[in-house]
Amino acid sequence: SMKCERSSAFVSAAHGTAHCGVRSLSYCRPLNRPVARSGFKGTRSRQHVPPRCMAAGPGNSEAFITAMSGSFSGAASTITGLGLLAFIVLVHETGHYLAARLQGIRVKDFSVGFGPKVIGWKPKNSETQFNLRLLPLGGFVAFPDDVEVDEESGEERKLDDPNLLQNRPALDRAIVISAGIIANIILAYAAIFTSVNIVGVPRYEYQPGVVISQLTDSKGPGAVGGLKRGDIVLALDGQAIQPTAQCAKDLATSIRGSNGRELLFDVKRGNEQIQLRVTPRCCTPSGDSFAGVQLSPNARVGRVLPSSPIQAMSMASHEFSRLAEQTFNGL
Repeated sequence: SMKCERSSAFVSAAHGTAHCGVRSLSYCRPLNRPVARSGFKGTRSRQHVPPRCMAAGPGNSEAFITAMSGSFSGAASTITGLGLLAFIVLVHETGHYLAARLQGIRVKDFSVGFGPKVIGWKPKNSETQFNLRLLPLGGFVAFPDDVEVDEESGEERKLDDPNLLQNRPALDRAIVISAGIIANIILAYAAIFTSVNIVGVPRYEYQPGVVISQLTDSKGPGAVGGLKRGDIVLALDGQAIQPTAQCAKDLATSIRGSNGRELLFDVKRGNEQIQLRVTPRCCTPSGDSFAGVQLSPNARVGRVLPSSPIQAMSMASHEFSRLAEQTFNGL
């Protein structure tokens, strides 16, 4: 038998395995057993005792709940990501499909996902089969072949059906091929337009200085020189830093081009203004110096909502252009 430290616990032991279910956050341990003698002289053995088992204490319960919450959160994020990917694929393939059908081009298969078919549907009087497949990691639109095989001779014969994609002029085919990308661009603009009307667009009010947003090296020149996260650099070598969108980039350029010489930082820390001397480490293989800090503009971020549909379209177009530029610059 087993004994539990609290009366609200329940215990069962079988075949040497103990199972504890304890609501009062206690633990279970075996009762003292008398020594059992065997039938052979001079030998003794203890009766098998189920092992001690620990019930979930407050820390263990919280850790378990935290772990399970993290697992559910990760699973939910994965499912959400797959659903979003499937939706983007659906819009992309719909672009191909509509561009073909609006031109009278025949479509054989419209599928979201790859692998085995999960759900299939074929409308009446239509040759297009619509499918949802097992792996939602892509999709495709398939068109009928422009050749058929003679069952008796086995020879291939080219079809002259004008509604086959292969028999259409180059411009028609180009429209079908590019329609998927165009559909995704329209989707992106629609998402930005919706966001602009609901939450607005960010508006930055730049203040003097550059913020030390992070020390990337705790033993780097910046940390050694006394810089701390949250410091605002107001001037470098006596030159005031102007409140612009490029101020952080300009300061980083000055540090990289210092050739390892000592720099004088005018820093605002809380309500105090101090001066710090930092000697950037020189040099990287490209000849740059570095201080081991991450910089960002000193700015307050607000939100601006459009006052009319025309302004909403203008703001959405501006945001679309800005994000597209950032995307291309990051490639």
